[in-house]
Amino acid sequence: MNVVRGVGDWIGDRFEIFAVHEGGMSLVYVVNDHLGQGDRSVVALKTLKDELLGNRVRRSRFATECRLWVQLGRHKNIVQAHSVEIFGFRPYVMLELVRGGDLSSWIGTPRLDLPHALRFGIQFCNGMEHALRQGLNCHRDIKPGNLLVTQSGVLKITDFGLARVCEEMIAVRSELPDGSIPLDDRARPPQRIVWSGSADSPRPMGLTSTTPSTVDQESLDERSSSSSNGVGVKAARLTHSGARLGTGAYMAPEQFRDPSSVDVRADVYAFGVVLYEMLSGVLPFKGKSLAVLDGQHSTTPPPSAIPVIPRAYRRLAVDVDKVVQRCLMKDPHRRYQTIVELRAALRELYTRAGGK
Repeated sequence: MNVVRGVGDWIGDRFEIFAVHEGGMSLVYVVNDHLGQGDRSVVALKTLKDELLGNRVRRSRFATECRLWVQLGRHKNIVQAHSVEIFGFRPYVMLELVRGGDLSSWIGTPRLDLPHALRFGIQFCNGMEHALRQGLNCHRDIKPGNLLVTQSGVLKITDFGLARVCEEMIAVRSELPDGSIPLDDRARPPQRIVWSGSADSPRPMGLTSTTPSTVDQESLDERSSSSSNGVGVKAARLTHSGARLGTGAYMAPEQFRDPSSVDVRADVYAFGVVLYEMLSGVLPFKGKSLAVLDGQHSTTPPPSAIPVIPRAYRRLAVDVDKVVQRCLMKDPHRRYQTIVELRAALRELYTRAGGK
C-alpha cells in the first residue's frame, strides 16, 4: 500500500510539504526547502510509488537514472534536477518547481495558435539538443504531460530517464490509468544514432566526481551490490534494456516491436504526434488498446494537418503538414535524422508565420 505524506508533513528534517500531486506511477511533493535559498527555497520532490520501489535494485535504478538527469545541468528548456535525496531508504529527485502546468492545458485552447505551437516546438528542440550533447540517447516518453510550460510561456522537458526506470512495471501490472503501456523485455543492440556533425556528438554520461553526493550508505552500497539472483545493478539495467514504458498514443512503431533499438528518432516521432495534437486539438491515432495502437502507428497513414490550419495561416498549411508527416514516417530512416534538422524546419515556418 502506498504511503502518501500529507500537507504539513515533513520529509526528513528539511522539507515541509504544502502540496501533493499523485499520478499513475509517481508522487510529487511541493515543499519548502528549509536549507534552500532564493529560487531553491520552494522545490518539487518526485519519487515513484511503492510498487515501483519494492526492492533495492529498483530503488538504486531510480536513483541512478535521476543522477543522470542531474548531470544534464541547467538549461532553460529542461526541468532542472538539482540532486537526489534519500530519506527512509526512499530516493527522491529534487526538481525545479514549474508552476504553469503542462502542455495539455494549452491543447485545444485559443491561446495555442500556429506561431505558439511552432515556438514550443523550437523550445523542445533546444532542450533536447542540450540533453543529447550531454550524452542522452533517447527520452522515450515525449508527450504533453512531460512538457511543462512556465507561467511566462517557456516549455521545459521533464522526466528524463523515468521511462527506463518503469521497465519494472512489466512485472507489476499490464496497463496504467494514464494510458502508459509497458512493452516487452527483449534485449537487442541499439541502433546507431545519426548526428548532424561533430558538434552534436554526445559527451559520455555517467557517475562522475561532480555528481551531487546526497545519498545514504545503503544507496551507495546498492550501486555495487547484487540482487538476489546474482545480477548487479548495472547488469540488471543492461539485461532488461529492452523493457520500456511509453505512452501508446505517442510511441513510434519501432518502440512497439523492438524497444531496445530506439534512438532520438523515436522522440522525433513522438514530437510529431504532439505537434499534430497542438495544431488540431486531437490525437492522430486513438486506439484503445496496445494491439490497436500498434497497428495504427505501424500501418495507418497519419491524417493531414492541412484542414486544421487556420485561415490566417493557410499559405503555410502544406509546408506545416510536410513537417508533421516527416516526423510521423513509419520508417525512422525517413524522419528527421537529428533534432538540429527538425529545429531548422520549425524555425523557417515560425519566421514565415510572423514569429520573432
